[in-house]
Amino acid sequence: MGIKASKVSVVIPTFREEKYIAATLSKLVKIKPSIEIVVVDGGSNDDTFEVAKRFTDKTYQIRERGISKARNYGAKQARGNIVVFLDADVSPPSNFVKKMLEVFNDCNVVGATCSIMPVQPRFIEFAFFQFYNLLIRLCTKIKPHSRGEFLAVRKKDFLRVNGFDENMPC
Repeated sequence: MGIKASKVSVVIPTFREEKYIAATLSKLVKIKPSIEIVVVDGGSNDDTFEVAKRFTDKTYQIRERGISKARNYGAKQARGNIVVFLDADVSPPSNFVKKMLEVFNDCNVVGATCSIMPVQPRFIEFAFFQFYNLLIRLCTKIKPHSRGEFLAVRKKDFLRVNGFDENMPC
């Protein structure tokens, strides 16, 4: 599957994300190449769901709370062959789809993540996240894993392993 053949779906689980979701979604709808955006709300009692509906018609509410449940539900609704799980308060760079597709152009890649950094880090935060990102890269050499802020997977492989374990809190 080449770069051009891949459709990307971004799944965002939400719970009381009214303060963040509009900023994230307004950035995502401008991304080129275009992406499918799926928002799954776990029963927020604020305006998260209503705000999300302004940006995508693929907005769902589920009865049971749980980030794994929301992510799994979203992956099943997604039409893309690459699914990106993104937290509601994450601001990816505008070229993240292009970079991700380059990684997934290798048919041996099943999943990918990236380094994270606060938008305007103070020095101590910058130093901490530099160390943290290095630690994650080193640990991944031993046992592949990812943080939850940003995780991209091939949908077929994700579904083959039954997605996230819904009995785990995160």
